[in-house]
Amino acid sequence: MENKRSVVILDDCEVDQFFVRRTIDATQWFSHVDQFVDSREALAFFLSKKINSTGDAVDLLLLDFRMPHFNGVQFLHQIRSCKLGGLIKSVAVMMTVPLLQCDADAFRNAHPDVHFLDKPLKREALGSMIGATQIDQYEQCVA
Repeated sequence: MENKRSVVILDDCEVDQFFVRRTIDATQWFSHVDQFVDSREALAFFLSKKINSTGDAVDLLLLDFRMPHFNGVQFLHQIRSCKLGGLIKSVAVMMTVPLLQCDADAFRNAHPDVHFLDKPLKREALGSMIGATQIDQYEQCVA
């Protein structure tokens, strides 16, 4: 089975990005990974995909909550206001250290389709977001 899943990681902490990427690479569930430490660069990436009509939509967006320039809420607002939401197939996923309850409530009210995953990212949590099963894992091992 050829895997064509793609993921975008947006996290301003390079150490967190390293560990997320290591988890992703260990699963072999994704054939393409784009990483950004700056939310403005990630927004430009999605704008470029829309303008140039290049490539498919990404399957998963892993998004940190607290970042400079745009926080997670502001980033998703920009994605939606620029009509770029169609470039993200699955629900955007917030990756963060525990949020203050008021932050979590505000985010859920603005984006009820977003799921929260804890850092460090666990393989099982990632698998549940993309619907990976034991069969997927087996087929990739023997392919």
